[in-house]
Amino acid sequence: MEERSQTRPEASEAAFLDALSDNSTPAPLPTTSTGRGPATQIEDIFGIQDVDSYLATLENLTARIIKAVNEGKSVTATNKRLITKTAEDIRGATRILPTLIRASTKTSAAGGNPITPELMTPTARDDFKKEIAACVREEVRKITKTLTKSQPSSPGARPSYSEIAGGMAKHARPAWTNADSNAPIPTPPRPITRPAIIVASTVPIKSRQEVLESLRRGADFKRTKYAPLKIQPVSNNKLRVEFQNVQERDDALERLQGSKEVSAEPAHTLRPMVIFKGIPGDIPEDHLVDIVKGQNEELQGLIREADDLKLRFKRKNRNSALYNAVFVAHPRVWRQIMDMGKVRIDHQRTHAEDFSPFRQCFKCLQFGHTRANCSADSSPCAYCADPTHQVEGCPIREKRGAPKCVNCSTHNNKFKATQNTQHRATSVNCPRLRAMKDRISNRIDYGSE
Repeated sequence: MEERSQTRPEASEAAFLDALSDNSTPAPLPTTSTGRGPATQIEDIFGIQDVDSYLATLENLTARIIKAVNEGKSVTATNKRLITKTAEDIRGATRILPTLIRASTKTSAAGGNPITPELMTPTARDDFKKEIAACVREEVRKITKTLTKSQPSSPGARPSYSEIAGGMAKHARPAWTNADSNAPIPTPPRPITRPAIIVASTVPIKSRQEVLESLRRGADFKRTKYAPLKIQPVSNNKLRVEFQNVQERDDALERLQGSKEVSAEPAHTLRPMVIFKGIPGDIPEDHLVDIVKGQNEELQGLIREADDLKLRFKRKNRNSALYNAVFVAHPRVWRQIMDMGKVRIDHQRTHAEDFSPFRQCFKCLQFGHTRANCSADSSPCAYCADPTHQVEGCPIREKRGAPKCVNCSTHNNKFKATQNTQHRATSVNCPRLRAMKDRISNRIDYGSE
Protein backbone atom coordinates (compact mmCIF):
# COMPACT_ATOMS: atom_id res chain seq x y z
CA MET A 1 0.00 0.00 0.00
CA GLU A 2 2.79 2.40 0.84
CA GLU A 3 4.64 1.70 -2.42
CA ARG A 4 1.48 2.25 -4.45
CA SER A 5 0.79 5.64 -2.87
CA GLN A 6 4.28 6.81 -3.85
CA THR A 7 4.27 5.69 -7.47
CA ARG A 8 0.63 6.06 -8.49
CA PRO A 9 0.47 9.91 -8.54
CA GLU A 10 3.54 10.26 -10.79
CA ALA A 11 2.26 7.71 -13.28
CA SER A 12 -1.22 9.26 -13.25
CA GLU A 13 0.20 12.75 -13.80
CA ALA A 14 2.28 11.59 -16.75
CA ALA A 15 -0.73 9.84 -18.26
CA PHE A 16 -2.85 12.93 -17.81
CA LEU A 17 -0.25 15.16 -19.55
CA ASP A 18 0.01 12.65 -22.41
CA ALA A 19 -3.75 12.74 -22.77
CA LEU A 20 -3.70 16.51 -23.08
CA SER A 21 -1.29 16.38 -26.03
CA ASP A 22 -2.89 13.35 -27.75
CA ASN A 23 -5.66 13.59 -30.34
CA SER A 24 -7.24 10.31 -29.30
CA THR A 25 -10.56 10.15 -27.52
CA PRO A 26 -10.01 10.11 -23.76
CA ALA A 27 -10.43 6.68 -22.26
CA PRO A 28 -12.56 6.13 -19.16
CA LEU A 29 -10.80 5.94 -15.84
CA PRO A 30 -9.74 2.35 -15.07
CA THR A 31 -10.78 0.55 -11.94
CA THR A 32 -8.36 0.20 -9.08
CA SER A 33 -6.61 -2.91 -7.92
CA THR A 34 -9.14 -3.22 -5.15
CA GLY A 35 -11.94 -3.57 -7.69
CA ARG A 36 -13.46 -0.19 -6.95
CA GLY A 37 -14.70 1.86 -9.87
CA PRO A 38 -13.64 5.32 -11.13
CA ALA A 39 -15.96 7.09 -8.73
CA THR A 40 -13.65 6.27 -5.84
CA GLN A 41 -10.33 6.24 -7.71
CA ILE A 42 -9.76 9.96 -7.26
CA GLU A 43 -8.98 9.64 -3.58
CA ASP A 44 -6.64 6.69 -4.35
CA ILE A 45 -4.59 8.72 -6.80
CA PHE A 46 -4.32 11.95 -4.88
CA GLY A 47 -4.84 10.77 -1.32
CA ILE A 48 -8.13 12.66 -0.89
CA GLN A 49 -9.79 11.52 2.30
CA ASP A 50 -11.61 14.63 3.46
CA VAL A 51 -12.44 18.20 2.47
CA ASP A 52 -9.08 19.55 3.66
CA SER A 53 -7.09 17.12 1.52
CA TYR A 54 -9.44 17.87 -1.39
CA LEU A 55 -8.71 21.60 -1.10
CA ALA A 56 -4.97 21.00 -0.73
CA THR A 57 -4.97 18.83 -3.87
CA LEU A 58 -6.71 21.45 -6.01
CA GLU A 59 -4.41 24.18 -4.68
CA ASN A 60 -1.46 22.03 -5.73
CA LEU A 61 -2.88 21.35 -9.20
CA THR A 62 -3.64 25.00 -9.91
CA ALA A 63 -0.15 25.96 -8.73
CA ARG A 64 1.27 23.46 -11.24
CA ILE A 65 -0.80 25.03 -14.03
CA ILE A 66 0.47 28.53 -13.25
CA LYS A 67 4.09 27.37 -12.91
CA ALA A 68 4.07 25.32 -16.11
CA VAL A 69 2.42 28.03 -18.19
CA ASN A 70 4.75 30.78 -17.03
CA GLU A 71 7.79 28.61 -17.70
CA GLY A 72 6.65 27.82 -21.25
CA LYS A 73 8.52 29.96 -23.77
CA SER A 74 6.21 29.17 -26.71
CA VAL A 75 3.03 30.51 -25.08
CA THR A 76 1.99 34.06 -25.88
CA ALA A 77 1.73 36.57 -23.07
CA THR A 78 -2.02 36.86 -23.70
CA ASN A 79 -2.56 33.11 -23.27
CA LYS A 80 -0.37 33.05 -20.16
CA ARG A 81 -2.56 35.70 -18.55
CA LEU A 82 -5.76 33.90 -19.53
CA ILE A 83 -4.60 30.49 -18.29
CA THR A 84 -3.24 31.97 -15.08
CA LYS A 85 -6.56 33.75 -14.54
CA THR A 86 -8.40 30.46 -15.12
CA ALA A 87 -6.31 28.71 -12.49
CA GLU A 88 -6.99 31.52 -10.05
CA ASP A 89 -10.71 31.18 -10.79
CA ILE A 90 -10.51 27.47 -9.94
CA ARG A 91 -8.89 28.37 -6.64
CA GLY A 92 -11.57 30.94 -5.92
CA ALA A 93 -14.38 28.52 -6.61
CA THR A 94 -12.69 25.84 -4.51
CA ARG A 95 -12.48 28.12 -1.48
CA ILE A 96 -16.29 28.33 -1.51
CA LEU A 97 -16.58 24.58 -0.93
CA PRO A 98 -16.13 24.58 2.89
CA THR A 99 -18.83 27.22 3.24
CA LEU A 100 -21.23 25.18 1.13
CA ILE A 101 -20.50 22.02 3.12
CA ARG A 102 -20.99 23.79 6.45
CA ALA A 103 -24.26 25.25 5.19
CA SER A 104 -25.48 21.87 4.01
CA THR A 105 -24.63 20.17 7.30
CA LYS A 106 -26.86 22.59 9.18
CA THR A 107 -29.86 21.17 7.40
CA SER A 108 -31.81 19.15 9.92
CA ALA A 109 -32.51 15.52 9.36
CA ALA A 110 -35.93 14.03 9.87
CA GLY A 111 -35.36 13.95 13.62
CA GLY A 112 -34.25 17.58 13.69
CA ASN A 113 -30.57 16.92 14.51
CA PRO A 114 -27.95 18.62 12.33
CA ILE A 115 -26.03 16.27 10.03
CA THR A 116 -22.29 16.72 10.54
CA PRO A 117 -19.54 14.86 8.60
CA GLU A 118 -18.86 12.78 11.71
CA LEU A 119 -22.53 11.73 11.89
CA MET A 120 -22.77 10.83 8.20
CA THR A 121 -23.28 7.15 7.49
CA PRO A 122 -20.61 5.36 5.40
CA THR A 123 -23.08 5.29 2.51
CA ALA A 124 -23.63 9.07 2.74
CA ARG A 125 -19.90 9.74 2.82
CA ASP A 126 -19.35 7.49 -0.21
CA ASP A 127 -22.14 9.29 -2.09
CA PHE A 128 -20.55 12.64 -1.27
CA LYS A 129 -17.15 11.45 -2.55
CA LYS A 130 -18.73 10.03 -5.68
CA GLU A 131 -20.41 13.35 -6.39
CA ILE A 132 -17.11 15.22 -6.09
CA ALA A 133 -15.31 12.67 -8.27
CA ALA A 134 -18.04 12.84 -10.92
CA CYS A 135 -17.78 16.65 -11.07
CA VAL A 136 -14.01 16.56 -11.44
CA ARG A 137 -14.18 13.83 -14.08
CA GLU A 138 -16.78 15.76 -16.08
CA GLU A 139 -14.66 18.93 -16.08
CA VAL A 140 -11.59 16.95 -17.25
CA ARG A 141 -13.68 15.38 -20.01
CA LYS A 142 -14.86 18.78 -21.24
CA ILE A 143 -11.35 20.22 -21.30
CA THR A 144 -9.90 17.14 -23.03
CA LYS A 145 -12.68 17.22 -25.63
CA THR A 146 -11.92 20.89 -26.32
CA LEU A 147 -8.20 20.20 -26.71
CA THR A 148 -8.68 17.27 -29.10
CA LYS A 149 -10.58 19.58 -31.44
CA SER A 150 -7.42 21.68 -31.93
CA GLN A 151 -5.65 20.32 -34.97
CA PRO A 152 -1.81 20.30 -35.04
CA SER A 153 0.12 22.58 -37.38
CA SER A 154 0.79 19.76 -39.88
CA PRO A 155 -0.93 16.40 -40.55
CA GLY A 156 0.23 13.69 -38.19
CA ALA A 157 2.10 16.11 -35.91
CA ARG A 158 1.41 16.44 -32.21
CA PRO A 159 -0.05 19.82 -31.20
CA SER A 160 2.41 22.28 -29.73
CA TYR A 161 2.24 23.41 -26.10
CA SER A 162 1.06 26.85 -27.24
CA GLU A 163 -1.76 25.26 -29.28
CA ILE A 164 -2.90 23.21 -26.26
CA ALA A 165 -2.66 26.19 -23.90
CA GLY A 166 -4.40 28.40 -26.43
CA GLY A 167 -7.31 25.96 -26.63
CA MET A 168 -7.63 25.89 -22.85
CA ALA A 169 -7.46 29.65 -22.53
CA LYS A 170 -9.96 30.21 -25.31
CA HIS A 171 -12.62 28.05 -23.71
CA ALA A 172 -11.88 28.66 -20.06
CA ARG A 173 -14.73 30.01 -17.95
CA PRO A 174 -14.91 30.75 -14.22
CA ALA A 175 -16.61 27.93 -12.35
CA TRP A 176 -19.32 30.12 -10.85
CA THR A 177 -20.41 31.90 -14.06
CA ASN A 178 -23.44 30.89 -16.10
CA ALA A 179 -22.32 28.06 -18.39
CA ASP A 180 -24.91 29.10 -20.97
CA SER A 181 -23.58 32.63 -21.22
CA ASN A 182 -22.32 33.59 -24.68
CA ALA A 183 -20.38 36.58 -23.42
CA PRO A 184 -16.85 36.55 -24.96
CA ILE A 185 -13.83 36.33 -22.69
CA PRO A 186 -12.44 39.88 -22.46
CA THR A 187 -9.12 40.52 -24.18
CA PRO A 188 -6.38 41.70 -21.79
CA PRO A 189 -5.93 45.46 -22.15
CA ARG A 190 -3.19 46.66 -24.47
CA PRO A 191 -0.51 48.97 -23.07
CA ILE A 192 -1.27 52.66 -23.49
CA THR A 193 1.35 55.34 -23.96
CA ARG A 194 0.47 58.79 -22.69
CA PRO A 195 2.17 62.07 -23.67
CA ALA A 196 5.07 62.79 -21.32
CA ILE A 197 7.94 65.16 -20.66
CA ILE A 198 11.40 64.66 -19.16
CA VAL A 199 12.27 67.13 -16.44
CA ALA A 200 15.88 67.74 -15.32
CA SER A 201 17.41 70.16 -12.86
CA THR A 202 19.54 73.04 -14.15
CA VAL A 203 21.09 73.66 -10.73
CA PRO A 204 23.08 71.31 -8.46
CA ILE A 205 20.82 68.98 -6.50
CA LYS A 206 21.19 66.08 -4.10
CA SER A 207 18.01 64.12 -4.74
CA ARG A 208 15.08 63.69 -7.12
CA GLN A 209 12.81 65.21 -4.47
CA GLU A 210 14.45 68.57 -5.15
CA VAL A 211 13.64 68.19 -8.85
CA LEU A 212 10.01 67.45 -7.95
CA GLU A 213 9.76 70.59 -5.81
CA SER A 214 11.25 72.65 -8.65
CA LEU A 215 8.69 71.13 -11.04
CA ARG A 216 5.82 72.06 -8.74
CA ARG A 217 7.05 75.63 -8.41
CA GLY A 218 7.69 76.03 -12.14
CA ALA A 219 4.45 74.53 -13.50
CA ASP A 220 2.21 75.69 -10.62
CA PHE A 221 -0.47 73.07 -11.32
CA LYS A 222 -2.80 74.73 -8.78
CA ARG A 223 -3.55 77.32 -11.45
CA THR A 224 -4.50 74.69 -14.07
CA LYS A 225 -7.46 72.39 -14.69
CA TYR A 226 -5.35 69.23 -14.73
CA ALA A 227 -2.64 67.33 -12.91
CA PRO A 228 -0.03 64.84 -14.11
CA LEU A 229 -1.19 61.24 -14.40
CA LYS A 230 2.14 59.86 -13.26
CA ILE A 231 5.52 61.12 -12.09
CA GLN A 232 8.32 58.58 -11.99
CA PRO A 233 12.10 58.85 -11.58
CA VAL A 234 14.44 58.00 -14.42
CA SER A 235 18.22 58.03 -14.64
CA ASN A 236 20.47 60.92 -13.57
CA ASN A 237 17.95 62.45 -11.15
CA LYS A 238 15.48 63.17 -13.93
CA LEU A 239 11.70 62.80 -13.79
CA ARG A 240 9.29 61.45 -16.37
CA VAL A 241 5.95 63.28 -16.09
CA GLU A 242 2.97 61.74 -17.87
CA PHE A 243 -0.23 63.57 -18.90
CA GLN A 244 -3.70 62.64 -20.05
CA ASN A 245 -3.37 64.22 -23.49
CA VAL A 246 -1.09 66.28 -25.74
CA GLN A 247 -2.76 69.57 -24.77
CA GLU A 248 -1.89 69.09 -21.08
CA ARG A 249 1.68 68.11 -21.95
CA ASP A 250 2.19 71.16 -24.19
CA ASP A 251 0.73 73.48 -21.55
CA ALA A 252 3.13 72.12 -18.93
CA LEU A 253 6.07 72.55 -21.31
CA GLU A 254 5.10 76.17 -21.90
CA ARG A 255 4.84 76.84 -18.17
CA LEU A 256 8.28 75.38 -17.54
CA GLN A 257 10.03 77.33 -20.30
CA GLY A 258 10.68 80.31 -18.05
CA SER A 259 11.88 78.25 -15.09
CA LYS A 260 15.44 78.88 -13.91
CA GLU A 261 15.52 75.66 -11.87
CA VAL A 262 14.48 72.94 -14.33
CA SER A 263 14.50 72.18 -18.04
CA ALA A 264 11.82 70.15 -19.79
CA GLU A 265 11.46 68.46 -23.17
CA PRO A 266 9.00 65.99 -24.70
CA ALA A 267 9.84 62.39 -23.93
CA HIS A 268 11.39 60.67 -26.93
CA THR A 269 9.65 57.43 -27.85
CA LEU A 270 10.32 54.39 -30.00
CA ARG A 271 7.84 52.68 -32.24
CA PRO A 272 6.65 49.23 -31.13
CA MET A 273 7.83 46.07 -32.86
CA VAL A 274 6.00 42.92 -33.84
CA ILE A 275 7.34 39.49 -34.82
CA PHE A 276 5.73 37.14 -37.34
CA LYS A 277 6.69 33.52 -36.62
CA GLY A 278 6.80 30.70 -39.15
CA ILE A 279 6.99 32.40 -42.55
CA PRO A 280 7.64 29.99 -45.45
CA GLY A 281 11.26 30.18 -46.57
CA ASP A 282 10.35 30.61 -50.25
CA ILE A 283 8.68 33.99 -49.60
CA PRO A 284 11.17 36.84 -50.21
CA GLU A 285 11.51 39.09 -47.18
CA ASP A 286 11.26 42.26 -49.26
CA HIS A 287 7.77 41.18 -50.40
CA LEU A 288 6.38 40.66 -46.92
CA VAL A 289 4.95 44.14 -46.35
CA ASP A 290 3.04 44.08 -49.64
CA ILE A 291 1.74 40.56 -48.93
CA VAL A 292 0.63 41.45 -45.38
CA LYS A 293 -1.07 44.63 -46.56
CA GLY A 294 -2.76 42.95 -49.53
CA GLN A 295 -3.97 39.81 -47.77
CA ASN A 296 -5.17 41.39 -44.54
CA GLU A 297 -8.08 43.71 -45.15
CA GLU A 298 -8.00 44.83 -41.50
CA LEU A 299 -4.63 46.51 -42.09
CA GLN A 300 -5.14 48.09 -45.50
CA GLY A 301 -6.57 51.36 -44.19
CA LEU A 302 -4.00 51.57 -41.37
CA ILE A 303 -0.77 51.14 -43.36
CA ARG A 304 -0.67 54.54 -45.04
CA GLU A 305 3.04 55.33 -45.23
CA ALA A 306 6.12 53.25 -45.99
CA ASP A 307 7.24 53.54 -42.36
CA ASP A 308 3.92 52.32 -40.92
CA LEU A 309 5.12 48.71 -41.26
CA LYS A 310 8.80 48.24 -41.99
CA LEU A 311 10.94 45.10 -41.84
CA ARG A 312 13.65 45.40 -39.18
CA PHE A 313 15.42 42.03 -39.41
CA LYS A 314 14.96 38.29 -39.87
CA ARG A 315 15.43 35.58 -37.26
CA LYS A 316 15.82 31.84 -37.51
CA ASN A 317 12.89 29.56 -36.82
CA ARG A 318 13.19 26.16 -35.15
CA ASN A 319 11.97 24.73 -38.46
CA SER A 320 14.72 25.27 -41.05
CA ALA A 321 12.08 25.59 -43.79
CA LEU A 322 10.60 28.66 -42.06
CA TYR A 323 11.86 31.98 -40.73
CA ASN A 324 10.65 34.73 -38.39
CA ALA A 325 10.52 38.41 -39.27
CA VAL A 326 10.54 41.43 -36.93
CA PHE A 327 8.81 44.63 -38.04
CA VAL A 328 8.69 48.18 -36.71
CA ALA A 329 5.07 49.34 -36.79
CA HIS A 330 3.04 52.49 -36.32
CA PRO A 331 1.12 52.29 -33.00
CA ARG A 332 -2.24 51.97 -34.75
CA VAL A 333 -0.90 49.13 -36.93
CA TRP A 334 0.70 47.40 -33.95
CA ARG A 335 -2.52 47.50 -31.93
CA GLN A 336 -4.54 46.02 -34.80
CA ILE A 337 -2.04 43.20 -35.33
CA MET A 338 -2.09 42.43 -31.59
CA ASP A 339 -5.89 42.24 -31.71
CA MET A 340 -5.74 39.91 -34.72
CA GLY A 341 -3.17 37.53 -33.21
CA LYS A 342 -2.47 36.02 -36.63
CA VAL A 343 -1.88 37.54 -40.05
CA ARG A 344 -2.50 35.94 -43.43
CA ILE A 345 0.71 35.36 -45.39
CA ASP A 346 0.35 33.41 -48.62
CA HIS A 347 -1.37 30.06 -47.87
CA GLN A 348 -1.28 30.20 -44.06
CA ARG A 349 -2.13 32.24 -40.99
CA THR A 350 1.09 33.28 -39.28
CA HIS A 351 1.37 33.87 -35.53
CA ALA A 352 2.10 37.48 -34.55
CA GLU A 353 3.13 38.84 -31.15
CA ASP A 354 4.84 41.82 -29.55
CA PHE A 355 8.63 41.93 -29.81
CA SER A 356 10.48 43.68 -27.01
CA PRO A 357 13.79 45.45 -27.69
CA PHE A 358 14.98 44.38 -24.23
CA ARG A 359 18.42 42.74 -24.36
CA GLN A 360 20.61 41.18 -21.69
CA CYS A 361 24.18 40.09 -22.33
CA PHE A 362 24.92 36.55 -21.15
CA LYS A 363 28.61 37.40 -20.84
CA CYS A 364 28.70 40.47 -18.59
CA LEU A 365 24.99 40.15 -17.57
CA GLN A 366 24.39 43.86 -18.23
CA PHE A 367 21.57 45.23 -20.37
CA GLY A 368 21.25 46.84 -23.79
CA HIS A 369 23.46 44.50 -25.82
CA THR A 370 24.18 40.82 -26.44
CA ARG A 371 27.23 38.60 -26.04
CA ALA A 372 28.23 39.13 -29.68
CA ASN A 373 28.68 42.88 -29.09
CA CYS A 374 30.04 42.74 -25.53
CA SER A 375 33.34 44.52 -24.81
CA ALA A 376 33.48 43.74 -21.06
CA ASP A 377 36.55 42.04 -19.61
CA SER A 378 34.77 40.21 -16.79
CA SER A 379 32.15 37.49 -17.11
CA PRO A 380 30.48 36.83 -13.73
CA CYS A 381 28.49 33.71 -13.00
CA ALA A 382 24.79 34.23 -13.57
CA TYR A 383 24.02 32.10 -10.49
CA CYS A 384 26.43 33.25 -7.77
CA ALA A 385 28.11 36.38 -9.28
CA ASP A 386 31.61 34.86 -8.98
CA PRO A 387 33.80 36.09 -11.90
CA THR A 388 36.04 33.00 -11.84
CA HIS A 389 33.58 30.56 -13.41
CA GLN A 390 30.41 30.34 -15.49
CA VAL A 391 26.98 29.14 -14.48
CA GLU A 392 27.44 25.74 -16.16
CA GLY A 393 30.22 24.84 -13.71
CA CYS A 394 29.05 26.81 -10.66
CA PRO A 395 29.83 24.87 -7.45
CA ILE A 396 27.18 26.81 -5.49
CA ARG A 397 24.56 25.79 -8.01
CA GLU A 398 25.64 22.14 -7.92
CA LYS A 399 25.33 22.16 -4.10
CA ARG A 400 21.91 23.85 -4.38
CA GLY A 401 23.20 26.85 -2.50
CA ALA A 402 21.50 30.25 -2.44
CA PRO A 403 21.98 32.26 -5.66
CA LYS A 404 23.32 35.80 -5.74
CA CYS A 405 22.50 38.40 -8.42
CA VAL A 406 25.52 40.41 -9.53
CA ASN A 407 23.38 43.34 -10.76
CA CYS A 408 21.34 43.73 -7.56
CA SER A 409 24.50 43.37 -5.45
CA THR A 410 26.22 46.11 -7.44
CA HIS A 411 23.15 48.33 -7.17
CA ASN A 412 22.97 47.85 -3.39
CA ASN A 413 26.65 48.70 -2.95
CA LYS A 414 26.42 51.77 -5.17
CA PHE A 415 23.21 53.26 -3.79
CA LYS A 416 23.19 51.73 -0.29
CA ALA A 417 19.96 49.95 -1.19
CA THR A 418 18.52 46.74 0.24
CA GLN A 419 17.14 44.94 -2.79
CA ASN A 420 16.87 41.17 -2.58
CA THR A 421 19.91 39.50 -4.18
CA GLN A 422 18.98 35.83 -3.75
CA HIS A 423 18.11 35.07 -7.35
CA ARG A 424 19.88 34.59 -10.66
CA ALA A 425 20.96 37.63 -12.63
CA THR A 426 18.79 36.37 -15.51
CA SER A 427 15.70 35.70 -13.38
CA VAL A 428 12.45 37.34 -14.46
CA ASN A 429 11.95 38.23 -10.78
CA CYS A 430 15.19 40.25 -10.61
CA PRO A 431 14.35 43.83 -9.52
CA ARG A 432 17.05 45.31 -11.77
CA LEU A 433 15.87 43.29 -14.77
CA ARG A 434 12.24 44.33 -14.17
CA ALA A 435 13.28 47.98 -13.78
CA MET A 436 15.15 47.86 -17.09
CA LYS A 437 12.17 46.28 -18.85
CA ASP A 438 9.87 48.95 -17.42
CA ARG A 439 12.24 51.67 -18.54
CA ILE A 440 12.26 50.31 -22.07
CA SER A 441 8.49 49.88 -22.08
CA ASN A 442 8.08 53.52 -21.07
CA ARG A 443 10.06 54.57 -24.14
CA ILE A 444 7.79 52.72 -26.58
CA ASP A 445 4.81 54.51 -28.07
CA TYR A 446 2.02 51.93 -28.07
CA GLY A 447 -0.59 54.57 -28.81
CA SER A 448 -3.59 55.59 -26.72
CA GLU A 449 -6.54 54.70 -28.96
